Amino acid sequence: MLKVAVDYVLKPIIGVIVGQIFLALCRWKGWQPEQVLGELLMTSPSPEAVQVIYWALSLLMAIGVWAFLSRWPKIRLWLFGTKKPTSGPAQNQHADGPDMTIRDLFFYLDTDVMDEPRWLAVGQVVRDHMALGRLRCWGRPVRDDEWVEDLVGNPVRPAPDKISKTYWQRAQFTYLFLSDDPIAGAAPHTSPDLNSGLPVYRDLKVSKAQAMSLDWSDIPKFRAKNEVYFADRRDREGEE
Repeated sequence: MLKVAVDYVLKPIIGVIVGQIFLALCRWKGWQPEQVLGELLMTSPSPEAVQVIYWALSLLMAIGVWAFLSRWPKIRLWLFGTKKPTSGPAQNQHADGPDMTIRDLFFYLDTDVMDEPRWLAVGQVVRDHMALGRLRCWGRPVRDDEWVEDLVGNPVRPAPDKISKTYWQRAQFTYLFLSDDPIAGAAPHTSPDLNSGLPVYRDLKVSKAQAMSLDWSDIPKFRAKNEVYFADRRDREGEE
């Protein structure tokens, strides 16, 4: 509604004002464009004809200003070749979403993470980053009616939630997500303290861009630049 008001009310009004200012400046300088145009169109224009030409010029100028304002984004792009930069969160609205599974993150940090001492070490550093708010995490809460099915027999699963950083003060990883077994992978990924009242989550995901920007040097035998796991996974997925 606001855009319609701006496009079809405010911009035409601005066009009329600009047109009137331009014609007033012309008259102030001693040049009357409506009189000149009238003499070009007819031998001896009457005052009424000159007045009609004056308002016709005003209308044309208003339309021209309105068209210019309406097409300004495209005109700016044509003139300068760049769009006006977007400021604020909209610039990175897709940069920090849940696009990396917790399993991928662990194997990215250490390709030998299946050894228990290693997954505990990696998990401690990952949880620290989450608790400090450096790494955002999302997960699906596990509900009592987890195995409820819809009308066509598909499991009903809750939508993912953004997990608060304070959650990790009283919750641990179960590390079941590290297994290749689909059943173990579908098991709960977190284990909050007893009687804490905190939910249990599964299908944990983090922001890949955010994860790649963090310092993981606290992890023993840090392998953050090792892409072997992802290359092997792509090969296995290609074979399937």
